[in-house]
Amino acid sequence: MAIRNSIGPDGVVSFIDGKTYQVLKRHLRVNGLDPDGYRERFGLPASYPMTAPGYSRRRSRLAKDIGFGTRRQGAA
Repeated sequence: MAIRNSIGPDGVVSFIDGKTYQVLKRHLRVNGLDPDGYRERFGLPASYPMTAPGYSRRRSRLAKDIGFGTRRQGAA
């Protein structure tokens, strides 16, 4: 499978088993790899995502909506 075809808006296809995952990190850990080892094993660029783009956008939006990354007024 071509690298560009392995990344979809809602999932990243694993080169290990061909299944689609929103987040590859847990799948890699079960298979004894870390993200860097996975990229090296399959000749992927350092910029290859471990999380589906759509999933990342949804999580980012949720974090911003609930105020992560901002200081509360009056907090000591």
